[in-house]
Amino acid sequence: MFSQLLNALVRAILVFTIVVFPALAAPSGPATDAFAVLLLATWAAVFVLLEYSGPAASFLEFRNAPPFNRLRFGAAALVTIAASLLIAAPASAPPYRHPVSSPCGAGQCGAF
Repeated sequence: MFSQLLNALVRAILVFTIVVFPALAAPSGPATDAFAVLLLATWAAVFVLLEYSGPAASFLEFRNAPPFNRLRFGAAALVTIAASLLIAAPASAPPYRHPVSSPCGAGQCGAF
């Protein structure tokens, strides 16, 4: 019982973190935005905690596919973190330039 509650708590913290991360990475906005994000993250974390700590599923049945759920959560976390970091990047950053320059130059290849 204790290990099940501990696992549920870890999952709830991970969900809370992934919901809050975009707000932390983005430039600060109004205080109401931060409150709304914290409210949504808390709601999601409580839902996951209740879902995983109970003996049976409460609302959604997604506990019976652990490898698929871990892969899905990892992919969602990766996409969320990458998109947050891309959006939060400073606008003054220089554009990316490929280290290998084109042998043709600007439009001098003929075939292209």
